Amino acid sequence: MENVDTPTALILSRQNVDMLPAGNPYADVAKGAYIVSESDVHPDIILVANGSEVSTLVATSRMLRSDGVRVSVVSAPSEGLFRRQSQAYQEVVLPMSVKKFGLTAGLPVTLKDWLELAHQVPFMVCHPLASLRLIKFWMKKIRLYRRTHL
Repeated sequence: MENVDTPTALILSRQNVDMLPAGNPYADVAKGAYIVSESDVHPDIILVANGSEVSTLVATSRMLRSDGVRVSVVSAPSEGLFRRQSQAYQEVVLPMSVKKFGLTAGLPVTLKDWLELAHQVPFMVCHPLASLRLIKFWMKKIRLYRRTHL
């Protein structure tokens, strides 16, 4: 472990968690947050999570893409490390102009500061289909989701 200046924890799971896509930039974990591979370059929405929920959002992003929604997934394990990065890096990972959806199995406050205030509220769900339904509902409310068959 390289970090000797702040508290550090390794949190493991006994759950069966899907692997993240190949080519993931795992070295960027040291920056506190990174864009998961398979993400779209100019997303309509950014899905933000930490821990095992990242793989849930990867599955959800694939479902949204099948409906024509451009999606970026961000793994955000450390707000503290992310805040230490340059403004330029923070803007690349979580651009202010793009709506965000947070998913956490823990306390919503863990993602609260990651998300902008207007229409960007973290939800607590645990299944890709449940998160897909919530995201579609939420996107429809803010008129980002243009499909009429919901």
